[in-house]
Amino acid sequence: MTHGDPVGPVSTELVRKGLEAGKIPSDALVSEVGTSFWLPIDSVQALSMTEEEGPTVFKESSELQHSSPQGEPSRTGGQQPSSNVGSSAMPSPPIKTLERDTRHWYVRTDGVAPVGPVATEYIRKGLKTGEFGYDADVCLVGETEWSPIRTVPTLVPPPPPTSARRQDRTTGSATKQSTKSGTEPGPPSVVVGHTVPIRVSRKHQQVLATTRGHVAAVAAWANVHPRLKWALIAGSLVVTASSTLLLVMLVTGPSDKAKPDFETCMRDANNGDFKSAVLACKEAVSVDPNSASGKAAADKLKDIEPRLDAEVAKAAKADAERKALKQKADAEAEKARAAAEKARWKTMPATLDKEIRNQAMWDLGRGTATPVMDVITKEIGPPVASYEGGYGTTHTHVWGARPSSTRTDDIRATPFSLMILRDLTCGDYTSSMIEFYSYGERI
Repeated sequence: MTHGDPVGPVSTELVRKGLEAGKIPSDALVSEVGTSFWLPIDSVQALSMTEEEGPTVFKESSELQHSSPQGEPSRTGGQQPSSNVGSSAMPSPPIKTLERDTRHWYVRTDGVAPVGPVATEYIRKGLKTGEFGYDADVCLVGETEWSPIRTVPTLVPPPPPTSARRQDRTTGSATKQSTKSGTEPGPPSVVVGHTVPIRVSRKHQQVLATTRGHVAAVAAWANVHPRLKWALIAGSLVVTASSTLLLVMLVTGPSDKAKPDFETCMRDANNGDFKSAVLACKEAVSVDPNSASGKAAADKLKDIEPRLDAEVAKAAKADAERKALKQKADAEAEKARAAAEKARWKTMPATLDKEIRNQAMWDLGRGTATPVMDVITKEIGPPVASYEGGYGTTHTHVWGARPSSTRTDDIRATPFSLMILRDLTCGDYTSSMIEFYSYGERI
């Protein structure tokens, strides 16, 4: 791919011939069939050999040759030549054969984040240019084991031949000439990658590996456009950070703020404390209604709220029954007390008559005169109310409760009342001189 749409697939031999003929510019990008990574053409050793050394091709098995598409449509439309087109157009120079290795790797150096995935040829070139050291570790894409580069035979290049050294001298002379002419050599290829130091599933590893591949392809493409290099690298870092954050969220999940309150709700519900459980579940729903614990608390409320309502109703019914029983007991006690009080007042005239006569006998022997009201007050206490009788000759006294009015019927309706002559003494007392009444009845 140059500055337009990609063309291909084409064979390695055809690409080399295009470079030799000047039909393919040296700043073009290439991508191997079956991969999604684009690299500068001058970074692929198999495509950048000099005429003096001769082209280098990969071994291709007969199965791959038979399975490769013939005349597959390109992205620009039309049919593209197969991998064998042009092989007989001109005689081939001497061929140097290398083992085909289409695998991709991650490279890790101490103190630096891993980069990749990168092709085998890219690592070989990096070892030559000093971008990678032989003490760096590599890991094959899809694997988890890291090994030193020096222990992987397919990555350690053989010693360069004499023609390669001549090529280096030629390349150096060309670089010096381009510097003198004011043309700056292009920057080295940049591959950016990042890993997350957490245990993730294979599916998440594939997602992260794809993201790294895209970032590496963008960084490599930036070599063709030096002015956009740093902007693209910054953008790729942002994409990597975003994908890493997304991956962490997929692995760990969002924080569940309602979990503590929901756990309290479940504990209280299991202990039978539905009131506290309802309060805790409502708090969990209000804190984080969309979390797993918030939704579970909302479902739990549907179960424990009716049980709490039933418990409250049962307690209210029991309280009402207790109050009713107490009121009934109080009424019965009041009724019994009133009955006992009424019975006591009805027997009171006989008791007072006896006490008055005893006092009269006592006064007769000593020549004294005791008022009858003194004997009555001593026996049952002072009256709660006293009223003057007719013509000032009689008094009415009331015990137990005040009458609602001064009418005679209301006075006689009190628990106990009597009408007595004024200044009556025990010596002058007779039963007909005092009238006793209790609850409206003369006794």
